[in-house]
Amino acid sequence: MLQLADHRLSSSDVVPLVLQSQRAGLLTFHDNIIELSVAGRFWYANLISAFQDILQGRLMLNRNAA
Repeated sequence: MLQLADHRLSSSDVVPLVLQSQRAGLLTFHDNIIELSVAGRFWYANLISAFQDILQGRLMLNRNAA
């Protein structure tokens, strides 16, 4: 589990994005390592943006709950 200050992020927060990207052929995920395909490298900025949206959304949920 990744801990950001007093906020927690679980793998269940990012698994849907990883699985969707894997099904689309953008990445492979083995032994906790994500490797981008050629197509994934092209869409890299969008993938990072999606991960950031998940992180921000999770942090906002934690702030509102406090």
